[in-house]
Amino acid sequence: MKKITHLLVIIIIMSLFTSVATAQKTPKDIKKQRKEQRAKIKGKAVKEARKEGKRLEKKEGWRVFPGALPISKQLEDSWMKKYEMKVNDDGSQTNAYVYATGSGVAKTKSAAKMKATDDARIQLAQQINSYVTALTTSSIANAQLSTIDAETIDEVVQTAKTVTVANLKNVQPVFVIYRTKIPKKELRKSSGGQLKSGTVEVSVELFYDLYQLNNQVKETIKKELKNKLENNEEELNKLMKM
Repeated sequence: MKKITHLLVIIIIMSLFTSVATAQKTPKDIKKQRKEQRAKIKGKAVKEARKEGKRLEKKEGWRVFPGALPISKQLEDSWMKKYEMKVNDDGSQTNAYVYATGSGVAKTKSAAKMKATDDARIQLAQQINSYVTALTTSSIANAQLSTIDAETIDEVVQTAKTVTVANLKNVQPVFVIYRTKIPKKELRKSSGGQLKSGTVEVSVELFYDLYQLNNQVKETIKKELKNKLENNEEELNKLMKM
């Protein structure tokens, strides 16, 4: 019985050290971890990309913009981002990116691409707003900042959202394809009609890195609360460790 108890104590201590190590990962550790994970999922992403690329070209009539990478190569990057998982401070795993797909129809490829990108950004912003709200409130709660009231938290949440959504303007599509005609087989499956003569349809995918977003939100929290806590050294120290 003593041996079992001793073993349990050792296991508990080891798990505590493991959780601490997870929470204290440096940017270098995270970079190494992501590189290793990408190496593991690359084969699967390449296989899926080739299969999907052929289908999009032959069955759905999609093409790439002049000078752009082939569909299969663009899809490879897209699938890599979709497969990658983010290791959180508590050891759980979630997707490393949030992403959205947008589409647009116009008389020129550039105009259609702009519409599609704006569409995707709106969808991405909606997802990110929810994520930022949860991340901001949980970060402040975990830091146990007792002097921060609900009204201040709401202000910080709104600021974090504003900063993040503003950065979406700089996010460029990872995947961009267009078509001027929809194949007959595809039309039968779709509720929409054929593209009008002289118009082009563009589809894009946008991705936002959640590792980057986490750092961005936490820096915003620190910046916003620093002045409010300047006369409270204990609370300020908690904030800096966030």
